[in-house]
Amino acid sequence: MPKTTPTFFEFDDYTLIPKERLLYRRGETLNVKGKDFDVLVFLVENAGTLISKEEFLDEVWPDESVEEGNVTTCISKLRKALNDDSKNPEFIKVIPGHGYRFLKEVKNRYSSFSKRDTEEPSEADDATSFESKAVLEDTKRMAKRRPNSQRFMWRGFTYALTSIAALFAGYWMQLEPAEIDDYLILAIPSITSIFFFMCYAERFPPPDLENTEVEITVRYDAIRNYALVAFLLIVIALIPTYFLPYNFSFSLVLSLLVLGGLHVSYGIFLFRDKNAKTLPSIRHQLVWPVILLIGFSLYFGLSFHALSDSSIALVPIALVLILFFLTRNLSKTKFLVVSLAYFLLLTIAATLASEYWIVARDLLLMQFCIIVSAYLAVFESWKITSDIARKEQNVVLMDQDKAELYSLGALTALMLSIWALPFFFIFSQYGSLFLAFFGVHAFFAFVIWIYLGRGEKLKFKHWGYGKIVAGLTFILLLVMVTIQNSLPNQDSGITIANWGAFFFIFVLSILIALPLIFRLRDEKVAVVFSDRINFTRALSLMASLTCLILLFLSDVFEKGTLFQAKAQLAFAFYFVSACLCIIASVINFFSKPGFGKAILSSFVGFLILSRVVTTMLISLAVFLPSVYVGNSLLDSSYFALPFLLSAIGGFSLNDYFDVDKDLINKPYRAIPSGRISKQFVLLFSMLSIGFGIGTAIFVSMTGFQLTVYLFCIAGVATYNVFVTYLSLTKTFLTSAVSSLPILFSVVVFDYPSAFLFLPIAASCFVLGREWLMDIRDIDGDSEGRLVTIPMKLGSSNTAVLGFGLQLLGALLLLPLVFFERSAISITLFLLIIASVAVLIPLWSIRSGMFQRRAIQMLWLPMFLGLLFFAV
Repeated sequence: MPKTTPTFFEFDDYTLIPKERLLYRRGETLNVKGKDFDVLVFLVENAGTLISKEEFLDEVWPDESVEEGNVTTCISKLRKALNDDSKNPEFIKVIPGHGYRFLKEVKNRYSSFSKRDTEEPSEADDATSFESKAVLEDTKRMAKRRPNSQRFMWRGFTYALTSIAALFAGYWMQLEPAEIDDYLILAIPSITSIFFFMCYAERFPPPDLENTEVEITVRYDAIRNYALVAFLLIVIALIPTYFLPYNFSFSLVLSLLVLGGLHVSYGIFLFRDKNAKTLPSIRHQLVWPVILLIGFSLYFGLSFHALSDSSIALVPIALVLILFFLTRNLSKTKFLVVSLAYFLLLTIAATLASEYWIVARDLLLMQFCIIVSAYLAVFESWKITSDIARKEQNVVLMDQDKAELYSLGALTALMLSIWALPFFFIFSQYGSLFLAFFGVHAFFAFVIWIYLGRGEKLKFKHWGYGKIVAGLTFILLLVMVTIQNSLPNQDSGITIANWGAFFFIFVLSILIALPLIFRLRDEKVAVVFSDRINFTRALSLMASLTCLILLFLSDVFEKGTLFQAKAQLAFAFYFVSACLCIIASVINFFSKPGFGKAILSSFVGFLILSRVVTTMLISLAVFLPSVYVGNSLLDSSYFALPFLLSAIGGFSLNDYFDVDKDLINKPYRAIPSGRISKQFVLLFSMLSIGFGIGTAIFVSMTGFQLTVYLFCIAGVATYNVFVTYLSLTKTFLTSAVSSLPILFSVVVFDYPSAFLFLPIAASCFVLGREWLMDIRDIDGDSEGRLVTIPMKLGSSNTAVLGFGLQLLGALLLLPLVFFERSAISITLFLLIIASVAVLIPLWSIRSGMFQRRAIQMLWLPMFLGLLFFAV
């Protein structure tokens, strides 16, 4: 008994009927004939399987002698018919040298149409035949179902509830009281939005609605009928306005035509489209419907009275539509890049002009509405991602991570929405209650998707309910806050928006984000963010940087205005958000096995890297004199901070460039010992120097102070240039830079002129110590082809000069002793001389360990010298 011919195959939006030799795309017949059709059937039958060219020749050209190029030609034609990009294939993927693979999921698999039709059926064929009958029965039942049109109307109505809620929520948020007449006007865009969403429901139907010609006809009839009903409803809504004393301004009529026309024209545009590849699905299934329907509706409601008075509020809508047409034919990547750049430029321009132009504030309000709509769209993407995950579990394809990529995309959109909304909130009519409730809602949404929106959990059927709950609660939030808006108090004077809070959160965010930054250098973005804790690191960094922008905005806005109060409120939101992200990252770090040993090793490496003793001495050279002359501990710390940061940055930069030498001379240091990576050291040095410059500008009160700070920073930043090209002079540069903090203290804090001998003495101490260190480092310096003083003069002569400079530095303190003429100053001087004298015999033992200890102990006379500031 011959085997039953298969009925049809389904993949993506296509239906393939081998017996009839037909290929449909949503009811439209595509022109695929001859051997091209046979190749497609063979590919579809073996979806997910690698098929060689030889297998194609045996199956499609069984009794013909043809070349392999025929297969390539057929594949090329099929790509064109399916609008498949060979560089980024979605249907047919070429495996160079091996063959081709069909990538899409195929439903209802059947046996081949070819010569196997005449074979006797096997057990597998019987099973397939049984499946065929079951599917055919389902198909017949679907064809008999009459409520398809009603179902599309119902889906359109339920989808439109979101945009209608946004429209009325925006209207109620206005300061002007609501009027019954206005509700009749607002009914017009509400009705047109239902029409759009019915077209949308047909264009992107649920999986259980089949793409048959019968249903296509039903849908055309349904939409045509609904268009008539919608028109009648609009007329009915307008009739009462004829009898009521309602003043229709030209700008209001124009606004209604623009919004309603967008709904109708975009709905027809979606419905009439027949080619999925000319209409990117995600862009038109999620992005633009959300912006044009929900975002525009919220903006129309918020600007209702403004639109009644002037058409200038339509300018933001026009600017968004320009982007729509500019990006219509762009690829996914180009669309994303162009859109982000476009909105970024508009944001910068509008923010700078917001104090002067009303249209700039309207544009910022529009962007607030778009961000709100994007936040709502995230919850729709939850359901889409879950559907994809459930489909993937029933198909065996090479590309099994599509659901995971969609999940990461949804998480990215959620992160960007949470980050952007508080900034644009400043320019909206919403108050502090909205921002507080949004923060709570966003926190739970972010946590839920980070921990549940992946892996097997994506396959739960309840994500549809999750989408409804998350979306409805936010829509209710938009509506309920209209009852009690609670604008922030403009004169409270209570705020955490200050530079101290910014530096605190920014430094912590940088430290938390370092693993993310390093991984982004070496790995793909999708791979890096597959570790979802990196989203919290990115969000903390973005939030802290936005705090900086808000600090500047707070100064730009007039003091005591609502804008300034809301900017400070947004600063508090970002500050708390960054803190929560930092806490989450810390918890994640400590939850990993072996963290104790790793953190201890890193901490020791950081102490070595920052030369903690040296940097503390440098800081004390400014801190002690400042405290002594009567400054507070906080002010004294501010004076010392630029020197501290520049010293740490200089030492870190030196370690980065001296890795090869340190492997020989100082293997215990942070990089050679493996405690800290080389990339971290470079980034840490750049940050330290950068913050050093920033704090120097911030704390300087005179030109002299800033000059000394910047000379010190320039010295440590250029030190390695001297090491490379002027190695004989590097020690002189070190001694000169080391004396600058002491010179700073003598001049800034008005010490007597006799204290000018102190920076000179410090320079001699440091120079002598550097020469002694060069003796210890001679092997590594030779390996690095550097020429140092010990290589020129010999180790013994250099040692004599080094200790001689130490003693000279001590003798230069005699003027201070005579100036003070106190027991303390004489005692300090004698202790300095004694400490240097004791170290000379220790050095002469010529043991590496003793010489190293002698160099370390040379900090003792230098510390004793600093105590002269306090006597």
